[in-house]
Amino acid sequence: MIKYFPPAEAFLAKFPALDLANQAREGEQSDYDTVLLALMKRIITSVGIDELTYFETYPDIEEAVARGDLPNATYHFANYGFFERRMGVPKSFTEDWYLATYPDVSLAIADGEYPDAKGHYVETGLREWRAPCEGSSEDVNLWHQTLK
Repeated sequence: MIKYFPPAEAFLAKFPALDLANQAREGEQSDYDTVLLALMKRIITSVGIDELTYFETYPDIEEAVARGDLPNATYHFANYGFFERRMGVPKSFTEDWYLATYPDVSLAIADGEYPDAKGHYVETGLREWRAPCEGSSEDVNLWHQTLK
C-alpha cells in the first residue's frame, strides 16, 4: 500500500510541465506529460486522504461534495487540489506514531503553536518531509532525494 505522496511544491518544481495552472497559460502538454499526470493522479488516489480533515480545511470542497458536484474529497485532491497546492493528510496518518516519532511536535502543540498532530502535518510536517505513519519513512526519503 502506498502511504505517502510528496508536497505539490516539491513535485511541481521538479516537473513544471505538470503544473496545471501553468498549462492553461502555456498550452498543450506532451504525451509524456499526459501519461505522467495520469500516473500521478492514480498514485495520489491510492494514497487517499483523510476526508474529514480535508473538509475541515477546505469547506468549499465539502459544500461541492454535498451538492453532488464532486464524488468525494479524495477525487478532488487527486484531480485538482494537489495541483492547486492544497494540503491533504494521508489516510495512513497515525497521530500516536507521529507524536512518538517527532517529540518536538508534542512540545509545539503544548505551546499552542498547532491544534494537534494533523494540524502540524498539514501546516509544517509535509513540507519538512516528515513521515505520516510507521512504514512510510523510506518512501518519504526516496521522494525527498528524487525531488531535491
